[in-house]
Amino acid sequence: MPLLFESRASGSVLMTDASASALLQALGRSESDGSVAPEGVFSVEQLPDLIAKLQALIDQSKKQQQQQQQVESRPGGNDDREQQPASIAMHQRAWPLLEQCRRALAAEKAVTWRRPS
Repeated sequence: MPLLFESRASGSVLMTDASASALLQALGRSESDGSVAPEGVFSVEQLPDLIAKLQALIDQSKKQQQQQQQVESRPGGNDDREQQPASIAMHQRAWPLLEQCRRALAAEKAVTWRRPS
């Protein structure tokens, strides 16, 4: 089931459960058993730290993707890889949430998440 991130400062961001769970876990917003609460809030006070964490996560994901591409482009690589569709990296999934949080901080509005009904 997807998660919907909302703020009065921007449009909504809809993410698959797997992507949203991975992001929320990386941001330290998961339960003790590793699951993600079906709803939650990033308060205005929490947004600066959240934005910094998201930016670091995005930077790390980009770096990992570049390293992977360097390994794959070495001579003797597998030609079958060129025919496989590229997967969507974490930095691509995190970017909309980062932008939403930046806009929310500028407008001094919270960001919430919930499971759509």
